[in-house]
Amino acid sequence: MKSSIRSFILITLIILIGCTEQSEDEYQDIQEEIKDELGIDMKIIDPEDHTLVHTKLNDKGDDQVYKASLGFSSIEGEKEIVATDEEIESEEDSLNMEYIYGPYDGTVNFEITINREEIESFVGPDIGDYEVEELNNHDVYYQERSAYNELIAITFFDDVKYRLDINLDNIKKEEAFEYIEKIIDETS
Repeated sequence: MKSSIRSFILITLIILIGCTEQSEDEYQDIQEEIKDELGIDMKIIDPEDHTLVHTKLNDKGDDQVYKASLGFSSIEGEKEIVATDEEIESEEDSLNMEYIYGPYDGTVNFEITINREEIESFVGPDIGDYEVEELNNHDVYYQERSAYNELIAITFFDDVKYRLDINLDNIKKEEAFEYIEKIIDETS
């Protein structure tokens, strides 16, 4: 009996370790592809209780990638592809983008868009309705869009802009800022 329990525990641990390594490998491949296409070294960080459901690379119709977008959802159970290959290909063609991960089913609560842009192109005498919050010696420009119940936050790392669109229907503003702070800690 003890031998059966030990075997069960050992097999369970091996499966869990294998699944963990697989997700890290998936993210590693995505991070490397973003680096190859955009020259941006970044680390994918899941928001608490969320998982990556899509990553797309966008171009302007000239096959020159200019931004990457990552969507995170709070899904339970197995991830399931949300569309057929034909539907995905049609969307990619019409929007000048390519999915390099997903798209998996789930409502996106966190969308991160990363591209090369100088802070000077964003900050000026007319930055609109953005407020500024300092997190770990890093300026975060944000605005709440009550009509959509979302928070838009923008921060820069040298010439790389991170824009986060966060759905506040299921996430508190404080949790959103904790996630932004986590990104700053991992990226700075």
